[in-house]
Amino acid sequence: MEFRENSVRGRDGCLLRVEEIWHAEAERHGMRRAVVGVGLGDHGVDFVHATAESVDEVWAKLRRRAELADVRRADQAAVS
Repeated sequence: MEFRENSVRGRDGCLLRVEEIWHAEAERHGMRRAVVGVGLGDHGVDFVHATAESVDEVWAKLRRRAELADVRRADQAAVS
């Protein structure tokens, strides 16, 4: 996880506000996860990334995106 501050300035250079942005990323190997109808096997690596204005929000987004990666992987396996 990484924290950044973005300074928003007006045309005259005056500081208008500071935006706090949290960046989080995760990757996990799909080897041990079972996909419905496929069983255990090598399913590649999932990489997910999220940004938000708070730590709690960025972790929640990251988890949702990881869950979506699982759903997409199951859909791809069903089509193959």
